[in-house]
Amino acid sequence: MQQLAKLGVSTTAHAIGFDNRYEGVRGSPMIYDEWQTGMIQVSDVSTVPSGVKMNIDGADNQVHVQMKTGVIALENDKFQYVLIETPLGTVKYQVFEKSEILGDGKTDGKMLVEVLFDNEKYGLLKDPKVIFKKANYQGAYSADVRYDEFVHSPVYFLRKGTRYEKIKLRKKTIQKIIPEIRQTEGWDGTELTEQKLVHVLAMLSNSDKRFKNEN
Repeated sequence: MQQLAKLGVSTTAHAIGFDNRYEGVRGSPMIYDEWQTGMIQVSDVSTVPSGVKMNIDGADNQVHVQMKTGVIALENDKFQYVLIETPLGTVKYQVFEKSEILGDGKTDGKMLVEVLFDNEKYGLLKDPKVIFKKANYQGAYSADVRYDEFVHSPVYFLRKGTRYEKIKLRKKTIQKIIPEIRQTEGWDGTELTEQKLVHVLAMLSNSDKRFKNEN
């Protein structure tokens, strides 16, 4: 716990306004409805033991950890990745240089992303982004939304080779980056989900391996 305390800072609540029409905040910046157990990899030789309770703040792009003295937010430049145990399996959140993911070579700092798929040829990352939308009740012609709201708005990054590109889950976009994906079994149909894209990338990777082995 002392090691954990050195990795982060105490968290503060998101500010909200006051108005007699105000109805409060809906939603949460946290990715998981309940705190999950997990493990933190600090460096190649340093691991914080598993079993700590944690969650992901999508609004601040940080890991939050429960401590006896309260909740701390881990600073992204002080660890490599975390593994979170969920009812659906283990989820890996890894820290990357922003310039590597955004592809501009200029943006400083590090960002936390979920690793959906990763091998030598292909990669798929997800920024678990949550947007804080403030209430809007400014006049008769406004939307008259009387509550602040946290809205989950994940952003995806697809890699072929070494370059990541920001994408939406649309087939035309993905086919421009990976044309050969159209020949993969299971690519037919109109609906494209996160799970389906991961599945197809795995199939494409396996077919590449079989081709190499046969030659």
